[in-house]
Amino acid sequence: MDYFITTFGIIYIIIGVMFFAKPEYARTLIDFFKVGKRAYIGGVFRIVVGALLIYTAQKALIPWIPRIIGIIAVVGGIIIYPLGIQRTHAMINWWKGSSDNRIRMIAVIAEMVGILLVYSA
Repeated sequence: MDYFITTFGIIYIIIGVMFFAKPEYARTLIDFFKVGKRAYIGGVFRIVVGALLIYTAQKALIPWIPRIIGIIAVVGGIIIYPLGIQRTHAMINWWKGSSDNRIRMIAVIAEMVGILLVYSA
């Protein structure tokens, strides 16, 4: 059992539950990354977490689950840089304008990813 994978999975579940219960929390987080070049901070965070998931996957009971989620996170973090800040802000604005139901759907997906990570550890 790897504690990083389990901890990250639990955090993902908690964030998913929060965003499902109160979609405005997601919009507040989106507003944070919309200011200046903070979106790049989000990209770095995704790359670091993804790399750690890939690295620690070998200790998991089902290593392919954290490995795939880590690869998706790294690719998502890297894509922000070639897109540029203007296109990234356009995507952020699109997400912020999403309906509560769309945000809740994404929150459920986050919860499922968290459950998969906890299960795989």
